[in-house]
Amino acid sequence: MNNSLSSITSNDDDLLLFDDYFSNPNAPGVMMSVFHNGRNIKFKARRSLSLGERQVASDASIKIEIDELGKPVLTKMDQAAFTHEILLMSLKWWPFRYPKDYEIAELAGQPVPINVETIAALDQALSDKMVVRILGMGDQQDKAIIPFVRVSGAASGQSPQETAGSTSTASASDGHATKS
Repeated sequence: MNNSLSSITSNDDDLLLFDDYFSNPNAPGVMMSVFHNGRNIKFKARRSLSLGERQVASDASIKIEIDELGKPVLTKMDQAAFTHEILLMSLKWWPFRYPKDYEIAELAGQPVPINVETIAALDQALSDKMVVRILGMGDQQDKAIIPFVRVSGAASGQSPQETAGSTSTASASDGHATKS
């Protein structure tokens, strides 16, 4: 075996582990947060999605039909369907609870489950922010803006938390909804 190759593969510092670079749907997820309606909303989501999972979300959001000339025609483009699928695949926990005086007594005070119906009912602006955070686009957008003049948070109407896009290490063991 080539000496340089064996020295690279035997050095634990250079070891690239499967779990660090491949998406696992059973992974516990990582804490994230977004700023929305004056509150820092923490949630737990998978660290990443696979290419196949992102393709499923893309497929849900577009429809292509073949016209009479045999050419493909884009007949549907639905960003909400993409957002919905990303959240459904990636969310592991969120802090939402039904109010104590909720109209359905058995749900009163209980965690709001993460499922098709509740994700569909989630505030669109919040769900968009969550997806941006999950897909990591927020950090990339911040880096892309650096060479240009940045609008201050006060001038743009954003708080420092919104501008920063901070993360959290809070525990999800407080009885809030967890996706099983």
